[in-house]
Amino acid sequence: MASARLGWDQLTDVEQWMCDQVLGIEPATEDGTPMPRTCRPDKWAMHLAAAKQF
Repeated sequence: MASARLGWDQLTDVEQWMCDQVLGIEPATEDGTPMPRTCRPDKWAMHLAAAKQF
């Protein structure tokens, strides 16, 4: 998983989507430390709030 986070730019769009949406893997931050995982309920709440603002 660390290699996917650190090599995010080398992944295809489909691979990035699969990592993010299916596996919950996100790209590493600027300093190389992986971002903390966001649980599904938190993602749902975040997307619902964005939809309400729209």
